Amino acid sequence: MIFSIDLPVNSNGVAGKELLSGEHVNVALRNPVAQWAQWIGNWLLFIPFLSVAVRRLHDINRSGWWQLINFFPFVGWIVFLYWMIKKGTPGPNRFGEDPLQQDDNAPITAQISE
Repeated sequence: MIFSIDLPVNSNGVAGKELLSGEHVNVALRNPVAQWAQWIGNWLLFIPFLSVAVRRLHDINRSGWWQLINFFPFVGWIVFLYWMIKKGTPGPNRFGEDPLQQDDNAPITAQISE
């Protein structure tokens, strides 16, 4: 969920200070426009997240399929978080060159004009 607000509601379904039923209702579930906006937003952010995570896993010499470790609650999430903040492998690996490696023989691609 990209955004949600939980408000206490009374037995009439109206948000208020008095709680007769003690229920909390997600405001996004009440409004169909908010539901669609949330659904579209989730899908628009899902693909870029996957691609950035695959690139990051390639930096540490792991396959993108390691994202599936997120299906194991808590332990998988902690391991995945560690991999995301871990420094990449120095030098080239099986997925290509190190993007942070400085190449002194690289051509100058831009010049500053005065």
